[in-house]
This record gives sequence, structure tokens and C-alpha cells, in this order.
Amino acid sequence: MVRTSSSPLTNLHLGGSRGDLDTARQAVEAAGARWSDLLDVCERAAACFPRTLCVGVDLLPAVDWRRSAVGEVNAFGDLLPRLTGLPGSGAEGLDTYATQVAAALGGAHARHRTGTPHA
Repeated sequence: MVRTSSSPLTNLHLGGSRGDLDTARQAVEAAGARWSDLLDVCERAAACFPRTLCVGVDLLPAVDWRRSAVGEVNAFGDLLPRLTGLPGSGAEGLDTYATQVAAALGGAHARHRTGTPHA
């Protein structure tokens, strides 16, 4: 989920707002950067927690979109109201918390990609 704010805090419950994913991807491409490179940073951060069912990676891109830093990794994903798993992901129709409960009850230790870089 792309989040924006006029301050450093982008949390939705602290005044941040959802940004548009397509707009963020277009900005990355216009800067000559690759969206897949940003996702790779998130995936490498998530891989540091192999026994966690779901993580949310807060990615902080630099102004040029060519560099980024991981702000934090949330062990339970993120508060993503009305955002559910993608079709075919195994989490379709489930939010991040319901996905974890379903995975824990089923004994699965698969992570589902639920987040996107924040802007």
C-alpha cells in the first residue's frame, strides 16, 4: 500500500493517506528506476523472518526512487483497512490478520505479499 503525508508520519490513523499505486509505479519508471528493485528490498527484509506468517515492510524510497531503506518490518503485516489478498494468492478476500489466522490453523508457514512500498 502506498501511503503519503505532508509529514514524516504516514500512518493512516495519524493523518497519512493512501496514495495511488499506479502513480507511484509511474514515478519509479519515470525516474529510470525499477519497481522490481524496490520489491526485492522488501522481499530480502521479509526473508530475515522466515518463521513469520506475514510481514509488512515499510519501505522508504529516496527522492530519486533509485535508493530506498527499510524503516521497519511489522510482524503482523499492517493495518490495511478494506485491503485483501490478491486473486490466486491463497489469501483472496482475507485481510492480513485473517490470513495469518487461517495459515496458523492450517499449519502453513507461507508468507503472502500484502504490502507495497510506501511513498
